[in-house]
Amino acid sequence: MYKIDNFGKIKALSEQHGGKRAILERIEFKHEYDEHADVSYLEDSAVEYPEDLNRLASFERGEWHCIGIRAVATIYIPCGGGSFKVQKIETAGLWGIESDSEQTYFNEVEANEKEELLEYLEILNVDISLLAGSDLNK
Repeated sequence: MYKIDNFGKIKALSEQHGGKRAILERIEFKHEYDEHADVSYLEDSAVEYPEDLNRLASFERGEWHCIGIRAVATIYIPCGGGSFKVQKIETAGLWGIESDSEQTYFNEVEANEKEELLEYLEILNVDISLLAGSDLNK
């Protein structure tokens, strides 16, 4: 998660923009259970890779499941008088990820989702400068 903890900074930055620009407060990642996981690829490949039947059986026993990973931004939209509407913007995510995948793969997916989210925020002209000093650009 990338987050700032000082509402005063958000308010001051909004004033610099004349209250005409949303401010990014945080980016976080959601790992969610994939209710519609399609693991038919394990059956389809079993002729060439017999171990895939064992993998399918372990899925059916609940030893692993599929998840989706999405990036979520929390932005503050000025609405006058020092007040803000808090809005969430999120990516569609990548789904069908095996829950027992390596952490490095989860990190790679999160990085890709973050890049997509930052593109959305750029299109929307959201100020991301408060998180620029964090490890946001990694």
